[in-house]
Amino acid sequence: MSSEPKLRGLMLSLMVVSSVFVGVVVFSGSASAANNTVQFDFSSAYNADVVYGEDQSGDFDGWGALVTNTVAGNNLNSGDGLPDDGIFSSTSTHPKIELATTHNNAGNNAWQASTTSEETFTVSNGQYATVHVIASAGGAGAGSPAKFKAKLHYGDGTSYTSQVFTVPDWYGSPPNNPGYALKDGMDRWYHEGDPSVSPSYYQDADDPGIWGFAISANSDKTLEKITINVTENEAGSFNFFGGAATTKSSDAVVSPTGSTPTLSTTPISDAQTGNTNEVTVTVTFDEDMTQNTGDVTVSPDVNGDLSTAPTVENKRWTDAQTFRADLQFADDNEEVTGVSLEVDGAKDLDGNEMSSAVSATYDVDTTNPKVSSSSVSNTPITDGNAGNQQTVTVEFSESMDTSTTPTVEITGVSGGPLTVTESSFSDSTWTGAVTIADNNEDVTATLEVSGAADSNGNVMSSPDSSNTFTIDTKNPTGSTPILSPTPITNAETGNDNEVTVTVSFGEKMTQNTGDVTVSPDVNGDLSTAPTVENKRWTDAQTFRADLQFADDNEEVTGVSLEVDGAKDLDGNEMGSAVSATYDVDTTNPSTGGGGSSISTGFSIDEQDTETTTKDGEMQATITGYKIGDTLSIPTENADTNTITVEQVNVSFDMGTNAPNDMKIQAGAKPPQGVPEYSNAEQTDYVSITIDGNLADKVTNGEITVRLAEERMPVDPSVVDIYHTNGETWNQAERTYLGNNTYKIHTRSFSTFVVVVEHTTEQTTSAQTITSTPTPTVTEPATSIDTTTKTTSASTTTETSTPGFGIVLAFVSLLGGALLLRRR
Repeated sequence: MSSEPKLRGLMLSLMVVSSVFVGVVVFSGSASAANNTVQFDFSSAYNADVVYGEDQSGDFDGWGALVTNTVAGNNLNSGDGLPDDGIFSSTSTHPKIELATTHNNAGNNAWQASTTSEETFTVSNGQYATVHVIASAGGAGAGSPAKFKAKLHYGDGTSYTSQVFTVPDWYGSPPNNPGYALKDGMDRWYHEGDPSVSPSYYQDADDPGIWGFAISANSDKTLEKITINVTENEAGSFNFFGGAATTKSSDAVVSPTGSTPTLSTTPISDAQTGNTNEVTVTVTFDEDMTQNTGDVTVSPDVNGDLSTAPTVENKRWTDAQTFRADLQFADDNEEVTGVSLEVDGAKDLDGNEMSSAVSATYDVDTTNPKVSSSSVSNTPITDGNAGNQQTVTVEFSESMDTSTTPTVEITGVSGGPLTVTESSFSDSTWTGAVTIADNNEDVTATLEVSGAADSNGNVMSSPDSSNTFTIDTKNPTGSTPILSPTPITNAETGNDNEVTVTVSFGEKMTQNTGDVTVSPDVNGDLSTAPTVENKRWTDAQTFRADLQFADDNEEVTGVSLEVDGAKDLDGNEMGSAVSATYDVDTTNPSTGGGGSSISTGFSIDEQDTETTTKDGEMQATITGYKIGDTLSIPTENADTNTITVEQVNVSFDMGTNAPNDMKIQAGAKPPQGVPEYSNAEQTDYVSITIDGNLADKVTNGEITVRLAEERMPVDPSVVDIYHTNGETWNQAERTYLGNNTYKIHTRSFSTFVVVVEHTTEQTTSAQTITSTPTPTVTEPATSIDTTTKTTSASTTTETSTPGFGIVLAFVSLLGGALLLRRR
C-alpha cells in the first residue's frame, strides 16, 4: 500500500463521526411499484478503506482487510472475496444489496465507528416493509461488544426504534434472526505490522464475514430518514457498509419479542397486599406495537401456587413499546417462591403476534416474622449474678430488617417492665443488654418481644411472650437448730456417742454438705471443742450433722452453736447463720471404781512438746484397768501433713494395776524396723505398741484415722488398710465414715499401712514383707512368710524414723474413765 493512500485513509478515519450525514438514495425502481428497493448511500460517512482490491490497500481491524473476488481468484480461491462491483443478488432473506464499488475503488468504502455515536441518513421517501443494515466488527466478542439500534423516521412525525442488534466479529458466527450473513467464509489480505518490515500477504482464511440485520417497517407510512445509533462499542473497529429499504418482506424478520416481565416490587410482602396496594408488571417490546390492551393477556399465577389468585387491573401501553398492568394480591400469610407470571398476545404494527409468551417468576412473602427462641444469660438470676449486666438473645424465624429495632422488655419483675437495650442485630439474631437488680424476690419473669420486621418488611403480628425465666434473689432461711439429745451428759460423749443437730429450711436446697459450716462451740466455752461428723441432707430441705463431745468432767450452760453457708437450688446462700444454745454436764458425781464405770487411769508423756507437730508421736501409761471396760483414748493435735489419728478404743481380756505404756506413732514413713509397703501410689502408717502385761491381751481395738484432703482419692473405696504381724501384710477390716475418715477394726496392735493402690488390686488377705531396708511387696498371697520381723510389742522406747509425722497427744477421759498423767 502506497504511503499517500495510507495517509489519506488515516486522515479520513479521524473524522468526527458525530456529524450528521445526508445520504443519497439510489432506486432500483419506482418507490410506488411492487417489490421496489432503495439503496442506502452512507458514502458521506465513509472514513475507512476495509477492502484490498486493485488499489492494493485496506485495513479492516488493524491487521488485515477483506479481499475482492478478483484478488481471491488471482490467489486460486475464486469466490472467497466480495463481489468486485459490491452487488449482492436478492434472496428470500434480503433484497438486492449494492455496496460501494470495491475492486477498483481506491477510496473509502465503510463508516468505521470508533466510539458510541449516531448518524442520521436521508432516505428517498417511500413506503417500505423492511429495512436492511449491513455491518461487521473487528475484535468484537463477549468482553468487547459491538451493538447498534436503528430508528425509522416517518413523514407523519412518528418514529419506530428497533431492537438493539449485537454485531459479531468478522471472524465470528453469523447472527441469528433478524440477523443473517450477507457473505461469510471469505479470505483476507493480512499484515503483521509495518509492511516495509513485515510484508503483507494473501491469507486463505475461509472465515471473515459481513452481516445483515432486518428491521420491520410500517408500510402504511412514508419512511424519510434512518438513524444508526451505536449503543456499545468496545470492539477494535465497528464497520457499517450501507443497506437498503424494500417493499419485500424477509424471512429473517421475526415476530415481536417482549422483554422478561419485571415487577415493580418483589418479593410481594404485606405492604403490597389489599385493594389499595398494587404491584405493576412491565414488558418492553423490541418494536412498536399496536397498543391494543385487549390483545394482551396477563397470567399472574400460571400454576396456581398462591392461596388467592392475584387480580389484574389497569392494563395499558405507556409508549409504543412498553406495556404495563397492575396486580392486586391478598394477604394470606404465606411464603411462596417461584410463582410463575406470563404476558402474551401483544401484536406489532404489522399485526404480527408474539410468537410465545414472555414469563418471569417472583416470590410472595406475606408471612409475619416470629420469635423462634429467646434467652437471658446466666439464668436463673440469683444473688451471684444480680446487679450484673445480662445478655438477652432473640432468634427470629427468618432474616430480619436489622434497621428496625424491636422492643424487648422483661415483665413480672420488681421495678418492671425492664427495657433491654440493643447491642447488635445481624440477619436473624438480635442481642441486647439489661441489668436485673437484687430485689430479694423469687418470681417468674417474661421476656417479651414486639415490633420486629423481616427483610421483606413484614412486621410481627403480635408480641411474643413465649420465654419465661426465674429470678430468684431470695436468700434461704433455716430454722433454729435442734440438738438431740440435750443436755450433753457422759452418755453422749466419746466416739461412739453422737449428738445430732437438725436444721430445716423453707425451700429446697443444693444438698451440698461442703457448703454448710457447723460451729458447735462458737465462743470456745468447752475444754475440748466438739467434732462435727457425718454432715448430711436427709431430704431436700433438712440438714443434719453429728457432734462428738469429750468427757471433760465439766458443766457449762448456754454453749452457742451456729449453722451457716447452706445454699438453695439456685445457689443463693443463707442470709445469716441460724443459732441455738445448749448445756453440757459431764461432771461425775464420784471418781470411785466399780459398777460399769471405767476404773482405769492413764497419763500422757509430754515429750518434745515443742515439736509435736513434726514427730507425730505420743505415749500414755495405762494403770488399774478393769475387765469389761473400754479404754477410749482421744488424741490431741494428732495432725501430720498426711494423716491424723483421731481416736483409739481398746478392750483387754484381763485387768491389771501394773502400769502399761502405750505408744502411738503416725506419718508417711513406717517406724524404725518396719519395712515400707512399696507397691502403692501413696502410703500412710499408723503404729500402736503396748509395753506391759496387756500387750497380748487385746480383745477388740478401733483406730479412727483421717487422711489429709489432698491425699484422698475421688473414690474412697480404693483406699485399703493392711496390718503387719511382723512377717506378712494382712488386710484389715475398715469402715469409711465419710469426711476422709476411716475406722480400723483389729484384735491386735502393731503397724498399719493406709494405701491408695496402683492399678494392681490388693484383693487377697496377705502380702509378704522382708527385713530389707526398702522391701518390695509382692502380689497378694495368703500366708506367704519370709524373714521374721524384728519389731516386737516391747519396743516402746525406740525412736521414730526421721519425718515420721507429728506427735500425737491424748485428751483425758475423766469422770471415772481414764486418769491422765503427763510425763
